Amino acid sequence: MTAGALTPVLVDLVVAGGPADEAWTDLGERAVTDTVGVLLAGAADPAVRIVSEALDEEGGPVRSLATGRALSTR
Repeated sequence: MTAGALTPVLVDLVVAGGPADEAWTDLGERAVTDTVGVLLAGAADPAVRIVSEALDEEGGPVRSLATGRALSTR
């Protein structure tokens, strides 16, 4: 699969509808839980703070979930 080919595949899966296989549902739940866990665990990391401060210089419409700061989208 090429780099840009994933989106059309996912769109086809969503449009096709139908019940989600239990394995896919479990995988999705674990992925969300893992993402939130990493977000919360890394929020206090000095590297996250440094990057957040660097991005915070311009401000912007996007708010970081890890730090609560408004960040530039550029």
